[in-house]
Amino acid sequence: MTRIKRSLLGFWVLIAIVVFHLLFLYITCRNLRNIQGFSFDRLPLRFLIVEFIVVAILVAEIITYWSYRYKIRNKWWVRLHVWPLVSFMVLFPLLVLFFNFSMARHYSPGGYGSFSEFLLKLRVYLFWTVIPVSHIFFIVTIVQSFRPVKQPVSDEAPGLLDEFIN
Repeated sequence: MTRIKRSLLGFWVLIAIVVFHLLFLYITCRNLRNIQGFSFDRLPLRFLIVEFIVVAILVAEIITYWSYRYKIRNKWWVRLHVWPLVSFMVLFPLLVLFFNFSMARHYSPGGYGSFSEFLLKLRVYLFWTVIPVSHIFFIVTIVQSFRPVKQPVSDEAPGLLDEFIN
């Protein structure tokens, strides 16, 4: 029986995603604190609940990938799960920050507002496409790790005394 190499790609990439997500939350809260007249009492409870659920799901996936690191046979399913998450949860917010800074400098407040609304809609649409599709690959990865390993079929006819060898 061949031993399957361990797969830690999903584990480490998801840890990086959680770290970046928590960093973005910290930056958001720090920037909200600097806004005059804003109090955290007015921060919607829905926002806090959604962020807690997102982090809890990512931590559960980290634990799952750590638990099944020796059982994962097809690494492509893991890649198809984690790289869209990286692009949506790390790269897209960085691009939004870049575009917000460039739009605020070069356009009027009306143009900046319509562009911000467009980015918000784009983020919602991407959320409802990237997250479910990538988690389908996560489910496929876990299901495939529980499939029995196919033993190679021997072309040789069994010998007369093979049952007494071991």
